[in-house]
Amino acid sequence: MHERGFSLIELLIVIALIAILLAIATIDFGTWSRKYQVERQTREMYADIMQARISALQRKQRVGIFFGPRQYVIRRYDTAEDTDGEVVLTINLQNEIRRVTGSGTQAFDIDTQAIEFDTRGLTAIGDQMQIAVMPLNVGSGGDNCIVVAVGRTNIGRMSDATTCTPR
Repeated sequence: MHERGFSLIELLIVIALIAILLAIATIDFGTWSRKYQVERQTREMYADIMQARISALQRKQRVGIFFGPRQYVIRRYDTAEDTDGEVVLTINLQNEIRRVTGSGTQAFDIDTQAIEFDTRGLTAIGDQMQIAVMPLNVGSGGDNCIVVAVGRTNIGRMSDATTCTPR
C-alpha cells in the first residue's frame, strides 16, 4: 500500500531550510535599512545646505550653518555687523556626522565649525569642507558624504576613510 503525504523528517528539513532563509533575509534587511538611513540623512543635509546657499543669494543676506556631532543649526544674519543671527532651522540627526580630513574623520564642534555663505552664495572656507555621515560603510555604493566648496556643493561617497569622491 502506497501512503500519501510527507514524513516527519521531510517536514523538519523544509522547516529548517525556511528558517535559514529567513535568518539570511533578516540580516540583509538590517544592513539595507542602515544604508538607506545614511543615504536619506546625507540627501536631506545636502538639500538644506543647497537651500541655505540659495537663500543667501536671493535674500542678499549671510547664512551660516553650524555643525555639531548630531545636529546642525542654520542662522541668517541681517547685517554685516550681526554676529548672533536669527536661527532659521535646527536639525537633530539620527546618525553622527564628522568632518573628513586628510588623516581620517574628526568630530564637529558646533561652536567653531561652520560654513558661511555670503550675499553672493559663496563660502569663505578656503579649499573645501567634506562632511561624512556615520557609519561610513566605505565602498557600500551609497551616498554618504557631502563636499562643500567655495561656489559648489556636491554629494558623493567615501572612497576610503579620508576621501569623499563627489559624483
